[in-house]
Order: sequence, then C-alpha cells, then structure tokens
Amino acid sequence: VFGERVRVWTPADERAAVVVPQAYLTLRYGVDFARVLDAEGKTINRFGSRGSAQGQFIKPTNLAVAEDRLYVVDEGNSRIGVFTLEGRPLMAIGKRGAGHGAFVIPKSVTVDPVGNVYVADVRNRIQKFSPQGKFLKQWGRYGGMPGDLAEPSDVSYADGTIYVADLVNHRLQ
Repeated sequence: VFGERVRVWTPADERAAVVVPQAYLTLRYGVDFARVLDAEGKTINRFGSRGSAQGQFIKPTNLAVAEDRLYVVDEGNSRIGVFTLEGRPLMAIGKRGAGHGAFVIPKSVTVDPVGNVYVADVRNRIQKFSPQGKFLKQWGRYGGMPGDLAEPSDVSYADGTIYVADLVNHRLQ
C-alpha cells in the first residue's frame, strides 16, 4: 500500500474516519498486532493481540489490502485473518494442516479483482479461495522443474497473472 490512497481509522473514542494519502499498514516480527502509520511514521491506530481467537495473531508476517478488506498472514495460527479496514475481524481463512484449505506455514497473500484470495504455503503450493473463504483449488508440488515449487515465499496478482517467488529455486514463476 506504500504511496497509495488507504483509508485509515481513528481510535474508538473518536467519531471520524479519514482518507489519508500515504498511510502505511505495518506488521513487525515479535509484535502480534497490526499498526496504521501516517506519512511521518506516527502510529494512528493498531488492532489485534497475541492469541488464537478470531482477530488475534501469533507471528503476523504479511498483508494485502483489497477493496474494503485487509488480509493478514498469521504464520503462528496457520491462517489468513480477514478484517475490515477499521480493524474489525470478519473471518479466518484456513487452519493448521496439510490438506485442502489448510496451511503448514502460510507466507504470503494476494487478492485478484473479483476478490479471490491466493495464499503461498511452505508446503510447496499456492491455494485459491473464494471471497467467502471457501477452498477452490491448489497447484504446485515440490521440485525444480517449471511449475514446481520449493518453499514459495511470496505470491502476487497483476494483469490476470499470478506470480510466485520460489525461494529455494531462486526464481519468479
């Protein structure tokens, strides 16, 4: 969201929400909440806390913003937390595991224009979910050939294409 227009919110005791150019949503290792910073780096708001309940995190590491939703990769809980831009939890996508719709360790999330959610999992796969969080499909397997993955570390959507950073294979697919 760096440099884009992002809606940020004020503390609960305030009445107004504002649109601020160049606001930043941040996550830090060792800190189990998300922060919203203004252009000068001052904390405007924060949400989440340490734990496994909805709206809580254990090791949040990546995020994506799409329309009116914020998606937070929660490595410690093996899920994607979905929030309003005001920080209210809406749902969680995924759970700990190796099957369809589950994650060993989710690493990255991106969203396409219709709201489908794509998650890179260290289990050498990308999983696709509906805007409602329903598992749709997955692809990838361990290996070094084209289309194979070895610890995908990032996933991104642009111009109708899903791009995957393939960490161990040192490539972008």
